[in-house]
This record gives sequence, C-alpha cells and structure tokens, in this order.
Amino acid sequence: MIEQDEGMTYAFDGKLIDVNGQSVVIDCRIKPPLVAGDMARIELSVPVASKPVPNIQNPCKLYGQLTPDIFEIKIDIIWYKIMPQMYSGRMPIKLTYAGYLHLIKYFKKNGRSTLSLPIKKSIKFFLNKIAFFDDGLLLFDLSNTSGCSKDIFVIDIPDFCKVRFSREWAFLPAENSSNVIVKSGFCAVIYPDNENSLTIEKYLSRLEDALIIMSVFSRQRITVLGWEVNDEDHQEQVWKDPLEPTTTRYVPYEPNDYLVEKKYFESLMAIATKAFDVLNKTKKDILKHISVGLSPFIEMQDSARFLLMFHALEACSSIAPEILNSPKLSEQDMSLISILEASKKGVSNGISSRIDGFINIVKSGSSLKKLELVLKELNVTSYDLWPLSGTDKLPGIKEIRNKIAHNGTKNINNQGLAVATWHLGVLLERLFLALLKIPMAQTSVSPSRLCREEWYNSGYVLEQRKTVILANGKK
Repeated sequence: MIEQDEGMTYAFDGKLIDVNGQSVVIDCRIKPPLVAGDMARIELSVPVASKPVPNIQNPCKLYGQLTPDIFEIKIDIIWYKIMPQMYSGRMPIKLTYAGYLHLIKYFKKNGRSTLSLPIKKSIKFFLNKIAFFDDGLLLFDLSNTSGCSKDIFVIDIPDFCKVRFSREWAFLPAENSSNVIVKSGFCAVIYPDNENSLTIEKYLSRLEDALIIMSVFSRQRITVLGWEVNDEDHQEQVWKDPLEPTTTRYVPYEPNDYLVEKKYFESLMAIATKAFDVLNKTKKDILKHISVGLSPFIEMQDSARFLLMFHALEACSSIAPEILNSPKLSEQDMSLISILEASKKGVSNGISSRIDGFINIVKSGSSLKKLELVLKELNVTSYDLWPLSGTDKLPGIKEIRNKIAHNGTKNINNQGLAVATWHLGVLLERLFLALLKIPMAQTSVSPSRLCREEWYNSGYVLEQRKTVILANGKK
C-alpha cells in the first residue's frame, strides 16, 4: 500500500485470468474512489521478463492479495484493448472497461478498534451526484477532516429499516499550491438488525424501490454506484463501473425546480414508501415505468423523452378498473383490424410490420379511453394540461406521438414539442402522486404553483397546438 496525497494506492502483483482460464501475473496499481461518484485509477502492466505473454482473451478477471489473508482486491470483469505480447519492459495494458471492483479487508479478533472502524454492522450504498441533495450544502457546512459526513435526510422504509442519506467529503492538497481541493459524494447508510439480517441483494432491492420515488421527487435519476459493508471481522467495498461511474442529468429546464420541496420531502417520502409497499406488482411496475420516463438514466432529446413518457402513460391503461366496464373496440374498428390482418398474408416482413403499426394505432383508441378512465378514477387533474387527444388542426398528445413514431421530428416544431413534453411530464407526475396517495397541493404540479409558468398559460398552449405539427416539414 502506498499513502499518497490524493488517497491510498494499492500496488501488488495480480493474476489476470481470461475467459478460457489462462492466466498471467501482472503489475497492478489501483486507487479506489475517495467518495461516491469519484473515478478509480486502475493501472495494469506487463512486468519485465523473458517469456512471451499467453494469448489472454476478453473478458478477464483480476485477483490480488496484500499481506496474505488480510486484504483482497478483485475485479469481476475486465476488457482490454491492447495486451503487450512480449515482456519487453513494464508495458501498460490499455483497458476499455472494468466491472465490479472489490476491496476486502479482514480483521483479526479484537483488531478493529486500533483502526478506528465501527464495530456495529453497517451497509453504506454509494449514490450518484444529485442536485437535490447538493442544493444548499455550502463549503462552510463541512468539517475540515476528510472522511466525515453530514446527514441530509432520514427515511423510514416500512418493514425494512431507517436509511440515513448523507454527504461525505475528502480534502486533497492542490498541486503546486497551498489551496485545497474538496471532493464530495452522497450515500445511504443502513444499520441492519442482526436478528433480521438480509443479503446485500435484498437490501439493495428495497433501497432501489425507495430511489424510484426519490428520483421522481427530485427530478433526477438516483442510482447506486456501489456499497461498503462494515462488520466485526471484515470491511468490503464494491464499486460498479469504477473507471466511469454513472452520472445522470438534472431533468428540469430551470434550477431548483423539484417536484417536492425539501421541507416536505421526509414527510411525503414516509407517505409514499408506505403506499408503495402495499401495492400489487402490476402497479409497482407501472410506477417504475413512470419513474424511468420522468427521470431517464441517460440524457435524451425531447422527441425521445416524449415517446418514453407516452409509453409509460399507455402502460397505465392496464389498471383500468373492471367495475367501470372499460370500453371495447367498436364494430367498425374490429372490421378494420380484420381487413388489416388479412392484408398481411403473402407480404414481406417489412410490410407486415408496418401493417401491425396501423393495427396498433386502431387499438390505441381503446387504450386511450381506458387511460382516461384511470385518470378519472384516481382523480388526476388533467383539464388544465395539453389534452391527450385532439384533431389535425389542434393535435393532442396522441397525435404528436403518432407523428413522431411514424415520421420522426421533421414535421414537428421544436418549441411546440418542448411544451407538449413538459405538459406530458406534469400529467405523469400527477398520476405518480395519485398512485402513492400524495396530496398534489404540496408539490410543484398543483395548479396554484403552475400558474406562474409561461408554458402553463392556456392561450400560449393553444398557439403551440396550432403550430406543433408543421405542413411539408417547414420549420
């Protein structure tokens, strides 16, 4: 181990094992992330020797050990671009991907206290950078000691445990300067009950259910980047994608435009997690679908996000209450579908797929009616938003979706699409809140809050509806 200004670096001889079981001993220098969201540094190289390197095939795995039976380092999946084929000096191995980085420390009995590590078992889940958590936490709030943390929220997940969401930080000396660089990250900490201890996978699954709700409330996808387990006899850190940890974009157009204000966050999370816990699998899956549509994992253009959200909205039609006798297809629609199905005989796969597209359009009319019934049954306010359906001259959400799905965005006005996407997002958020029994009045999608938004003005929306679909693709 090498103590450096920028953190601990582990130098050791590791064994690189390929998919066929062939192996080679290599020089390894690994610097783990200091905080969540920080990148690891993984340097692998072929040492000086005289014999040729075996033909190592991707993917590989790495195993190393420092001070036998005390410290292990593993990387589950490694893909390399260039592997030097001769030991002609210390030649670097150029990596393209590293999967899970494991660092495991083992402690002898009564040996932990000397290392100032907690004896009470804890599990810390590392989270990506989140604007909602970062907002309002200034530098002077921090201690001047690396490795310290500050609690932000405490969430009590039903039939699980309390989860403490915290910010951690590390101080590093700036190169050739007396200044200090501050690195910070976010984490969720759990102190398991020894009598009801679960596997990491179970803890992760329950936490990710809560993160679905938090992602919508904060309007940014919150993901787990890894975890750290502290127990009496060992400490294990696991980092996902350590060379390129996941980052997600803050979705709203304006800063600090969250669905839920911080002062209401903990109380509304308590309501939401209890409601989520008792939902059936179908409704939980729909909430997950809505969450991804509202806060995607990757950055998207308005057209792609519009389609993703529309698809999530369509999925909600599956929970149309049977007691309302959701309308079936009309005789005219059934007749048209029969004709279209008959026309598929003897045509190419490409033509058949396009006919299936027309059939789905006919069927979507029924799905739209079911969706309207769902919104009505859940008391989701939608009268003040861009309507779901319209006409050729005044398109609704469905008409825009059909145009993008079949012709792309060449006939779509960019500003009109942005406004329609915003309205679709508001509708999905209201539906998400309704499913979790969250009062809309305490959120930013209540009519009293939206009246300050230019894109919410009914006159402005009417003008955008007139021009969102352009004639002849002219913009």
